[in-house]
Amino acid sequence: MKDIIFVLMIGIFFSCQKPEDEVLKDQDGVVTRLPHIWKSSTSLDGRLNMSMHAQHIYDDKYVLAAEREANSGPNTAESLSLKRLEDGKNAWVWNDRFLSTESPFVWNYSIYSYQNLLLFRNAFRFYCINQDTGSTLWKREWERNFGSEITTSGLGGKFYFPGTPPEIYDKKRWEESVYQGDMITGKVQEVAKLKTFSDSIWHDPSGFEFITRTQKIKPFIHGGDTLLLVSYNLPDIRPYYQNTPVSGYISLYSLTQKKWIYEQMPMLSNIKSGIESEAGVGNYPNIIGDRVYYAVNMWVGCYELMTGKRLWFKRITPASLFSDLIVAEGKLLANGMNAKLYALDPATGNTMWVQESSGIASAMHYQDGVVYYIASQKLLATRVSDGKLLWKLDCPDYYTEKRGDSWFMGFVTGLPGKNGKKGRIFASTNLNVYCFEAAQ
Repeated sequence: MKDIIFVLMIGIFFSCQKPEDEVLKDQDGVVTRLPHIWKSSTSLDGRLNMSMHAQHIYDDKYVLAAEREANSGPNTAESLSLKRLEDGKNAWVWNDRFLSTESPFVWNYSIYSYQNLLLFRNAFRFYCINQDTGSTLWKREWERNFGSEITTSGLGGKFYFPGTPPEIYDKKRWEESVYQGDMITGKVQEVAKLKTFSDSIWHDPSGFEFITRTQKIKPFIHGGDTLLLVSYNLPDIRPYYQNTPVSGYISLYSLTQKKWIYEQMPMLSNIKSGIESEAGVGNYPNIIGDRVYYAVNMWVGCYELMTGKRLWFKRITPASLFSDLIVAEGKLLANGMNAKLYALDPATGNTMWVQESSGIASAMHYQDGVVYYIASQKLLATRVSDGKLLWKLDCPDYYTEKRGDSWFMGFVTGLPGKNGKKGRIFASTNLNVYCFEAAQ
C-alpha cells in the first residue's frame, strides 16, 4: 500500500511540473533550459519588442528595460521602464519624448548614469531622467549637427559626445569637435576640435562633405589629470583607399591642461593592398595600465595610452567585425560577428581559446568567472578560465507562452553573488525580461 501511495505522489509531482520548472542539458552537459526566478512583460500589446540593447542596473535594485505600450503603432518608440530586481515589477515607466515616432533603439552608448540621474541620448535629442522618480529633469533638442549616435560617455557629473559646430554644419561639412555636457543643467559647450587633413575630403552621397566622424570618446583620470581618449575616422590619404572614410586615428585631450597631449596618431599601417592591408576605426576601448585596446574591423589593436604608439595589431576574424570587446580575468574577450568568441592575451594578442557566438550578438556581461551574451537567439554563458560553454538557453517565451516568434534579444546583465550565494542574471527577449540564478 505504501509503495502505491509513493508512486501516486511521484506521479502527481511530475504531472504538476511545468516546462519552465525543468532543467535540461544537452549531450555535452550544457544547460539548454533553466527555471526562471521571475519574468516581466515588456510588450503590453503582444507585438515584438527589439529596442533595448543597453545594460543598466541602478542602485543594485532596478534594471532598465524598454516597454511597448498597449495599442502602440509600428512606428511608435517604446517607453523606458525601471524594473525592480526582486520581482520584475515596474518602479516607473517614462516616455517624455519630443516625438512618439523617434527611433526606438537604446544602446550602451545611448545612456550614461551619474548618481540618481540617467542621461538618454537619441540622435540630437537629449533627456535626463531622475531614476528615483522616473521624472524628466531636463530635455534638449538641438540641430542635426549633434546627430551622431556612435558615442556618448561620461565621467562624474559631465557627459561627452561628438558634434559639428553649427557654423561648419551650415556649410554642409561634417567636421567634428568634442562637446561636454552638464548632467544637472543640460548645458553643453565645445571642448576641442579634432585634427583633420585639410586637403582630404570624402563627398558623401547625401551632399555633405565628410571631414571627420568620431567613433568613441573614453574619459578617464590619469595622474590627477582628466583626459579624453578619442578614436575617429578621417578620409583615407593612402592611395589604395583614396576617397573612402575608413582610416582610423586616436587623439588624447587633457581637460585639466586644456590641450591635446597627442593628435591624429594612426591606428593602421601604411600597407596599401593585399591581405595585409588594414582599414577601420577604433571601437570598444579598454584601458589596462598604460595600454589601451581597440577592436578595429577584423583586427584587435594595442596602443600606448599616453603616446598613441601602436604596439601590436592582430587580425582575429577572417572577414567580419566585432560586436563587443571587454576585459575579464586578465583576458581580452572579443565577440566576433563570424560566430566566434575569442579570448586573447593582452600582452601579445595571441588567441587563448575560442567559443561559439553568432553573427548578431549582444554586448557581453562578465560576472563571477562567467561571461554572458545573447547569440543565435539564445542566452549563452561561457566560463572565462577555460572557455567551457555552460549555458545555451532556449527562449522561455516558446514554452511558457507558445510564442515561437520570440527569442532572446537585446541585453544581458546581472548582480554578483554575495555570502557564498550565486548572483542573478537578467536578460531580455522580444516579449519579456527574465531573471535567472547565475551559472556559478
